[in-house]
Amino acid sequence: MSFHLVGIDLIIDLKPAANNALQSTANIFILLRHRQQLLGATQRPIMRLLCSRTLDFHEFVEDQSRPKYAILSHRWEDDEVAYKDMRKCRAEGKKGFAKIRNCAKQALEDGLDYFWIDTCCIDKSSSAELSEAINSMFRWYRDAAICYVYLYDTPPAPELSSPKYSAWETRFTQSAWFSRGWTLQEMIAPRTLIFYTCDWTVAGNKKQFASAIEAKTGVPRKVFVTGDLHSTSVAQRMSWAAHRQTTRTEDMAYCLLGIFGINMPMLYGEGNRAFLRLQQEIIRTSEDMSIFCWADPNTSFATYSGLLARSPLHFATCQDICWKPWYSNGWSPSLPFDSTNKGIRLAVNLRKVAEWPDVRGESVAVLEGVERTGKFGMVGLCLQKVGNDQYARVDPNVVYLNLPPSDSDNVLYKRAAHISELRTLCYSLNTILNCSTTILRTNDNYIRSS
Repeated sequence: MSFHLVGIDLIIDLKPAANNALQSTANIFILLRHRQQLLGATQRPIMRLLCSRTLDFHEFVEDQSRPKYAILSHRWEDDEVAYKDMRKCRAEGKKGFAKIRNCAKQALEDGLDYFWIDTCCIDKSSSAELSEAINSMFRWYRDAAICYVYLYDTPPAPELSSPKYSAWETRFTQSAWFSRGWTLQEMIAPRTLIFYTCDWTVAGNKKQFASAIEAKTGVPRKVFVTGDLHSTSVAQRMSWAAHRQTTRTEDMAYCLLGIFGINMPMLYGEGNRAFLRLQQEIIRTSEDMSIFCWADPNTSFATYSGLLARSPLHFATCQDICWKPWYSNGWSPSLPFDSTNKGIRLAVNLRKVAEWPDVRGESVAVLEGVERTGKFGMVGLCLQKVGNDQYARVDPNVVYLNLPPSDSDNVLYKRAAHISELRTLCYSLNTILNCSTTILRTNDNYIRSS
């Protein structure tokens, strides 16, 4: 066993070793992760709140002297009020000032002396402050006493008994608010969330609209009602953002930081690389292999691809993908996997598919613990041998579903293998032979199933 450092994380090169050595490795890995989390928790960001009575700014250290506050969630419109507008006393001439005034009024009615709005409570001319705010956003919405959701494109709601109510509820879920990337965490995090229509009349809370919201967003009601994300897999969370949009490409990654409990610096201008960085950070702190369970229907067979997706859209068909950690199934502890300067290193089982000719050297890599909710079997990806102990992911437009459990008698040997492509990927592999799989092709999600 050997160790080397990349950045602040310990990366482990797995060599043949006794079980007790592997257990020691796992303990070291857990201890270092815990220490890193403790170090990261010592810095408390500053939160700038608006006084509901005077509209003056007041700054508070998070979790210390900060009072109870309301928070606004909304779809940005033209002529919003920025921080500099408030400072230079020119906010009242802007269209967006009505949101501030109405939010202040509602906060006072709810007995709250302070409130927060993203348009004007962040000094966006400071990259450091913007980065800190984005990394803190999920917590700020979670810790708010109440969250007001302002739907500028939704008319007042008719009476529940009215024959027009069903049509109104359909229009309610068609609001632009439900299509934006940032509003995903703003829907999930708050304990109390109330919707307001275009004239600032109450439409209801998220519990009242639970069925409509679940059908529209794909987020299970137990998640957005309680804010508890622990029972959901990485792939499932990604699927919730698959059809959402952000103005800036990078924000499609940054708006998901809180959903995954991740912190990372903002680098506007990096484009799609932001989503790759997000996945790399998730890998650093999670054993969940469902992060590799994506498919890109726009690619063709025999296309080489990395293990990381280029967009949340590639997880669109993963709403029923779950991940069961080894300790919930009585398995042996899974080996650590991580992103290194050579790519991603992990342990997977390789199965040969009997129906495929061995010309291409293709195998199915089984993702440990990844399953479909309510279905029997495991999930896998297609790998192709491209050299001596080297593999690449191919056919990234398919994911193999409902693979039968492996037969341990078919495990022949363990070896180190490497995947070289756009990014070099390292694997420690168990090879399992003679697992038959049939192929099903659908027009909408391009899957294969046994």
